Amino acid sequence: MKELDLRNKSCPIPLVETRKFINNNKNTDFKIILDNEVSFLNIKKYLENNKINYSSNKSDELYIFEVIFDGNEKLSHEKFEVNNFSILIMSDLFGEGDEELSRVLMKSYFYALDESITLPSNIIFINSGVKLLTENYDVIKHIESLKNRGVSILACGICTDYYKLKDHIKVAEITNMYSIIEILNNSDSVIRI
Repeated sequence: MKELDLRNKSCPIPLVETRKFINNNKNTDFKIILDNEVSFLNIKKYLENNKINYSSNKSDELYIFEVIFDGNEKLSHEKFEVNNFSILIMSDLFGEGDEELSRVLMKSYFYALDESITLPSNIIFINSGVKLLTENYDVIKHIESLKNRGVSILACGICTDYYKLKDHIKVAEITNMYSIIEILNNSDSVIRI
């Protein structure tokens, strides 16, 4: 039985790696080893939602799944699609609270979004959010990947001027507030981060 060792991996990496493993190894029974209860619960929910048979147990500080395919799975076809919604990134931090945690959450958000099969049509960066579009931030590789998958990446020109970043932004199209308003008004929904 193949083994997927996901110890010392923070959320959402274990779920993303499990999905990738299942998609790349169709109908292959395997074992998952975790050391994180939140990841255990996320993977459990994913397996149940896709009607994938498994057994699980906790041994010491480890959570272990044995995944067994029987042909009754209802796996989604993991083709990504771009939908008519926009994400408005208003800060280089995710939420309010501890700055270090907010940076970790932002990195985790873009990692998970990059691995998602449902993509926004636009990601618009305003205010200090434009800082994420520079090489100084870990999320840039995920933003570039999203752009390569068809997501429009836009940066507020006033904001890039204010932070003196215009020459450092390579991934995004610099735009103006009029265009940003048009995009937001024509989106089916807008998610604010």
